[in-house]
Amino acid sequence: MAVYREVIESPPDQSFRLLQWENSLSEVQVSVGPGRWSAIEGRGERWHAHRAVELTYIHRGSGTRFIGDHIGAIGPPELVLIGADLPHYWRGLDESRGAALQFDLSNSGGLGSLREAARLANLRVNASRGLLFDESLTAEVGERMLTLSRYGPVERLASVLAILARLEEACEQAAPLCEKEYTITASAAHADKIRDAIDLLLEHHAEELTVDDVAQAVGLSRATLCRYFRRYTGRSVVAFLNEARIDQAKRALHETATPISQIALAVGFGNLSNFNRQFRRAVGRSPREYRRASAAQ
Repeated sequence: MAVYREVIESPPDQSFRLLQWENSLSEVQVSVGPGRWSAIEGRGERWHAHRAVELTYIHRGSGTRFIGDHIGAIGPPELVLIGADLPHYWRGLDESRGAALQFDLSNSGGLGSLREAARLANLRVNASRGLLFDESLTAEVGERMLTLSRYGPVERLASVLAILARLEEACEQAAPLCEKEYTITASAAHADKIRDAIDLLLEHHAEELTVDDVAQAVGLSRATLCRYFRRYTGRSVVAFLNEARIDQAKRALHETATPISQIALAVGFGNLSNFNRQFRRAVGRSPREYRRASAAQ
């Protein structure tokens, strides 16, 4: 699936768009007034980009976030800021709940046309790589986002500007997600094939997969797959596969009492020693240490 260019249309009396969803990202509602919502088709599960900056709050759910060249496990509650024209999508975010604010910070319209928005220039620049905010700010801003729909136009605008002011204060300390600024044109070539490769690796990570298997499945030569996969994701096919397996292992270590040796086999590692080595390399501690630390939290 190629990058879909979404056109964001705010309600007539608003300079931003407020969305919410419950359970499925394909069934999204847009706020059209205090306490009033209208159903729209959700785009979050599709690789897409738009001119608007997006602030997404995931209150509940699990899955994988893809933002530019960043790929990471969703750990709710989390608050992510996605810059204008930064491709993104959320995979496997089922039985979830969240909200999103979409707003234009350019000087051609929307919030960006306000003179006061000039003070948000630093936020706009930092958002170009995607930002993940800390737990404290996530809790504060997330709660505001979930209650925004109760307010009238003036109160809602004031609350949104207050949220953006807090993000501006915190953006230098937030974690950038992308290795570099990322644009649609930088990833356009073979984007559909690489997306298919990513889906294949995530869905079949527990099976024996080679680079040649993946290349054949998506209809690319091995060399082309490797070149564009690294350009698109910032990592090799093998590194991505190991990362997907480690993410699943971390979840199993945290949520179950399954023996470590069984987890290693279940997520796709052929032997325990290789699993332990790859896990320590990725996480910085052994699976046993990770489980112990996770249980203590």
